[in-house]
Amino acid sequence: MLDLKLPDDGAAAASTIAREHPSVRIVILTASDSDSDVAAMLRLGVHGYLLKGCTGQEIIRAVQRVYAGEFYVTPSLAARLLTEIPMPAATAGDGSEELSSREEIILAQVSKGLTNKEIARALNLREKTVKHYMTNIMQKLGVRNRLEAVLVGQKRQRPSAPFPPIDATASMAPEPSTYPMKSTI
Repeated sequence: MLDLKLPDDGAAAASTIAREHPSVRIVILTASDSDSDVAAMLRLGVHGYLLKGCTGQEIIRAVQRVYAGEFYVTPSLAARLLTEIPMPAATAGDGSEELSSREEIILAQVSKGLTNKEIARALNLREKTVKHYMTNIMQKLGVRNRLEAVLVGQKRQRPSAPFPPIDATASMAPEPSTYPMKSTI
């Protein structure tokens, strides 16, 4: 965890750590809610960005998610990021491939900040199945991580077609592995 406004320049420290030790996951805890600071830190390789004054619970949640390989941005800043940070060039797909309705639902849950485990629980799926869907989603959207997937997903949405609500899963058939086995004896 670093403060962006360290006396000796927290941004420079974050940049050095990200460059020289890419396996280190960095979380910024700062008073700066500047969009340019958030964008610069994410581009440098920071994995989390929290504002001072957040709750202890939010700090714990952010550290847990970053440790698990995810990105975390204070929710009030994340909403602004959706419209103000230009997306990097696609690395896999070109974002033109359509997501399935299940993939759209899972992406909607990711955009709410849910973990794979929480999504699996909510949709009555296995966590491994959610991971598989996320791999497909990221490949179809041509992104490298969950944050980029959410950003691209939000930009793809038309005002008349928001992400489907989680209740939309009620009309979907469960995945084949959840069908009850019938005895033929």
